[in-house]
Amino acid sequence: MNIIHHSAGSLSDIGNLLKKTFSFYKKHFKQLVFIGLIPACLSVLNSVISLEKGFFLGTITFLLLVIVFGIGGMVVQIIAPISFIRMIRETEEGRFISVKELYTSSLKLFWPVLWIYLLMWTATIGGFFLLIIPGMILSVYLLFPMYSFVISGHRGIHALSDSFYYVRGHFWPILGRLFVIALIVVAFNIVLVVLGILIYFIVGGSVSLVALTNLAIYMSVHPSSTLILSFVFSFINWCLVSPIMIYYTYSMLKSFHAFKPVPHAQSDFNKTRPWLIALSVVGVIGMLVVMGVGIIMGYNDTSKNVPSTQALENLNKINLQ
Repeated sequence: MNIIHHSAGSLSDIGNLLKKTFSFYKKHFKQLVFIGLIPACLSVLNSVISLEKGFFLGTITFLLLVIVFGIGGMVVQIIAPISFIRMIRETEEGRFISVKELYTSSLKLFWPVLWIYLLMWTATIGGFFLLIIPGMILSVYLLFPMYSFVISGHRGIHALSDSFYYVRGHFWPILGRLFVIALIVVAFNIVLVVLGILIYFIVGGSVSLVALTNLAIYMSVHPSSTLILSFVFSFINWCLVSPIMIYYTYSMLKSFHAFKPVPHAQSDFNKTRPWLIALSVVGVIGMLVVMGVGIIMGYNDTSKNVPSTQALENLNKINLQ
């Protein structure tokens, strides 16, 4: 495939990205919220099931529900971001797809999406095993694989290679834009916490440290009291923060398409493929080593706690006396 050149330009500035992002969210609020409601509700439902612990449904039914909804929640959390990206793409191209159609078609993409996630995860972990900083850098270089998968259809390492291609030479501008949106999200969460505290005071909560400590103890002893909070935070995460972050990132990639040549199918892939494979291998080996060390340490601790034969004999003598 030949390299396709586009008109000259640059990465969209932060103000323009934020303006476009909040404008899109405001215009398509309902559909974005309905997409996010599915993983948000499943997350809370899993919390409800975990609290039941078989008291009313029975142990076998409880375990089956944990397995079914646990797997279902994992699947939905993997395909929900793809559904957001596909909705954004189709909307910007003038087409409308219902939430049901989005999830049904995205579900068919589960395995290639899972494969991309695993490659991203193992490569990033491999970078962290190489003195941490490479892993932090990789988390930026691997910002766009899912978007590349939806937009170009590239799968596996090819999607990761596309992300490397677009970030190369623009690391700091991208990092700066991510830092700004992260600050906005953090500030928003701080505002929510402050509002929660104010509401607690308004309804008669005491301002004393003892009262707040007792409230924390009560919530830990009665987990069901946190279900409303769990739903609120799940709703905010999936129906507000996630679509905003996804559109913001999508807009960055689209601005690259306006001025940066489309990556050459073979040459650019060949440049990054060996590095990505090597990092993924390091990540897998590193995780296996950590797991192995954890198992050995756990076994040694267990062995130390097992009474010796001599100790058991001495205990029997004491009992006989």
